Amino acid sequence: MSYHVCVECKLEGYDEWASVTDGNNITYNLADMFDAACGVRPSLWHLQPTSYVLALVKHGIDELEKNPQKYKKYEAPNGWGTIEGALNFLKMVRIDCERYIKGRIYVS
Repeated sequence: MSYHVCVECKLEGYDEWASVTDGNNITYNLADMFDAACGVRPSLWHLQPTSYVLALVKHGIDELEKNPQKYKKYEAPNGWGTIEGALNFLKMVRIDCERYIKGRIYVS
């Protein structure tokens, strides 16, 4: 199982949201790592403003880059969930959030 995280933006003139990114996927195996590094796992980002999630993501990137040994214990023993994978995911989400700062996150 995995988190699929994309950004939605409100359609001008409509009371609807539309996905504006292809989305990014990461395994559920890293939920505890995201809790520890970002303060909250991606499932709880659902329908939150991109500006809010951007702050969490930036903090997570900073933590994982500066203290990788602290988070090594959260890597999945089966190899499906690494610090490197978490960083790649967070960096892609950061790019999406920065591009669509007035959007919201959709997690499925």
